[in-house]
Amino acid sequence: MVDYSKEPIARVEPATPRDARRFLWTMIVFVLIVSATLVGFSVLSNHYGYFGPAGQFEFLNGRIGKVEYLQQLPPDDLPDAYIMGSSNMMSFQSGLVDDLLPVRRTFNLAAFWGRAEDLWAWSNFVTRDLQSQPKLVILGIEPWTFANDQRGPPLMSKYRRRLLATPALAKYLPEYHPLRWYVSTFMDSLTFQSLRLMLRMSLRHRFSHVALPPIGFDPVDDTSPVPLLADRSPFLEDGTNRGHARREAEPFLPEEINGIYNQAVPRMTSESDILRLDAARRLAVDSGHIRLDDAVNFLPGDSMDAEDLQLFDRTIEYLNQNNVEVVILMLPVHPYFFDVLLAHTRHAQHLDDLRAHLKQLADRFPSVKLVFDASHIARFDGTPDAFFDRYHMTPDNSDLILRAIANEWNKAR
Repeated sequence: MVDYSKEPIARVEPATPRDARRFLWTMIVFVLIVSATLVGFSVLSNHYGYFGPAGQFEFLNGRIGKVEYLQQLPPDDLPDAYIMGSSNMMSFQSGLVDDLLPVRRTFNLAAFWGRAEDLWAWSNFVTRDLQSQPKLVILGIEPWTFANDQRGPPLMSKYRRRLLATPALAKYLPEYHPLRWYVSTFMDSLTFQSLRLMLRMSLRHRFSHVALPPIGFDPVDDTSPVPLLADRSPFLEDGTNRGHARREAEPFLPEEINGIYNQAVPRMTSESDILRLDAARRLAVDSGHIRLDDAVNFLPGDSMDAEDLQLFDRTIEYLNQNNVEVVILMLPVHPYFFDVLLAHTRHAQHLDDLRAHLKQLADRFPSVKLVFDASHIARFDGTPDAFFDRYHMTPDNSDLILRAIANEWNKAR
């Protein structure tokens, strides 16, 4: 039997106001010390690139390199045409644009995870910061150009960190304010995600910093991929990405899957052919070589964001006001990925909505000289083999698109 008389007795001592204040100040000082320590290590690590051009980066911020390269060019050497969009536009060769369209020099501004806000920011940077009036801008878009993606930092969650870490572009973002940006970077430095990335990158780089590589190195061997953040730049002087300029692509799908689409694509002569999954294509979709979460991840909620569409409209209106001719390009994905999207998302409806929206823009703004629908490779006689992965084309496909654009351009003239 338990003798409860031997149990320790806890006594409740009433706290005085002085004790409460002491506890409160102790907690405040503790929180401030921990916060200052985390922020201090985040500044030293600089893994997001918020605090200058050197850090322990996981990914290259090509936006900064391209901004700095263009800013140092003499006014007479500035490009008169630009390619803008996500990394899916990186395989578009600037030199071929010069050869096919009436422009002198084209520069590729495509950026990883470039979305509607990138198109707006780059358009303002080119015309305001560079004080340039280009002849032509080619805008590459997809449904996920208008994704309501909220994976950014606190207070500015709809923007990618690499975009926010590029001051020359971030200042044009609709939700940007210097105070908001500073508070956002402070709060972002206190997150578990930041701490985990800081520790991982510190170990990977052995606590050393890596400077952003300069842009504009001549290629040594175009067929060999350049390691990220190597001593020489991954970009060429026309903004083209070396890795995405390679013609050879390692197969990322089983041979039988590409075989199905090599046979199916030439038979797609109408929209109904593209959208109708026959037995072979349905079997390919059901084979599960692309995970379903990868298919839906690009467009959260399976819907395009109205605010991003409005920002795109503002971009077109702004370019029109500056007398910049515009080509809008609807980009493709690998036909197998297209079918996965077709089977599991509202991809077909999104493309229809985009076509209707772009037609309205072309009717409203004279500067929109061409809207080219390359949303499926059957529309430009592309090949399933000319893809690095499910959405990045090799130049073999992007060259076909540019030649098709040039044909339409010349017909319109």
